[in-house]
Amino acid sequence: MKSLSEAEAGTVALLLAGESSFRGAHHPAFGMSGRTFERIRKTAYSDGWVYDRFVPVPSATGIATICVAIATPYADELQRVRGAWLGLSHNVVIWNWPDTIFAVFVTADAAQASVQTLDGIGGNVVAIAVPTEEFERSLPVYFDYEGAWCRWTGLYQPNRYPQSLYRARVRAEKATSNWAAINALVSRPVQPASAGGPLRVNPYFFPRSEQRALREGRVVRRTMLDVQRIPPFRQRSIEHVVFVTGESRGARGGYDLFRALPVMGVFPFLYISDQHRVLFGALSPAPPNSVVAHGPPAIMKTLERYMTKIVIRRLPVRTLQVELNHRYDRLQLPL
Repeated sequence: MKSLSEAEAGTVALLLAGESSFRGAHHPAFGMSGRTFERIRKTAYSDGWVYDRFVPVPSATGIATICVAIATPYADELQRVRGAWLGLSHNVVIWNWPDTIFAVFVTADAAQASVQTLDGIGGNVVAIAVPTEEFERSLPVYFDYEGAWCRWTGLYQPNRYPQSLYRARVRAEKATSNWAAINALVSRPVQPASAGGPLRVNPYFFPRSEQRALREGRVVRRTMLDVQRIPPFRQRSIEHVVFVTGESRGARGGYDLFRALPVMGVFPFLYISDQHRVLFGALSPAPPNSVVAHGPPAIMKTLERYMTKIVIRRLPVRTLQVELNHRYDRLQLPL
């Protein structure tokens, strides 16, 4: 498999930051023409390096809670747990490995998220549910791969990372309630480019009602990285999705840990915490010229400063099975 060029890696970085049009003069990732950017962008979508999802903003769509769970059930319970989680209509993400399940639940009721998610599961399971009003602090990164990608390539500094689902309530109060448009938008996959046809990823091509939902902040567009399809860069591939869980040392432990991780060169694509626990996801391995080797303290020592009962799951990309991939259309808003 061919490796990405620096121009291709830079284009991916901008796409992950949410830049769907060429703005080369304003970003250090580019020393190329607009035509080159358009060509690489089309390849990135058509070859599946990246994909778009339209995510409902909880404070603007009546969603009360997002619950993130990871479980390593007993072997004889694995299939039952997978089936039970998949059967919940508020389950929007399920990633499977041979002995591990990762899932995201979006609900109108915090009790529903926690009770149904944990019901009858043995083995090691962590589920953290965060209410909408705490997203800015407790869910600071929601599937934002820009930081991890920039760190992994070692070429650029993140431009917009971190992106959460937080939106000020005043914007939600001014928004209209065209639920048909909102549901159509979250159900909309961006079609990959055909061999000869144009790539229409600009919302300009959407119906006006859907464009309005985006402008009002009812729904956000998120460009995500497909870790199974992105080519190597400089002969290195993304080999593992890493999930770290633990119990916080004090009420501020999760918040302080999130601020400390970038110093280590760790940019989680997902980070969620409450007063007691932390769960975050990252990509590995780090590039050979890791900043951790040049002075800052070791990552494990930093984790131990802010957490106890730490569990690190290094899950191979090659054995990942994506069963539900940000299927917000299952929600049928309003909840």
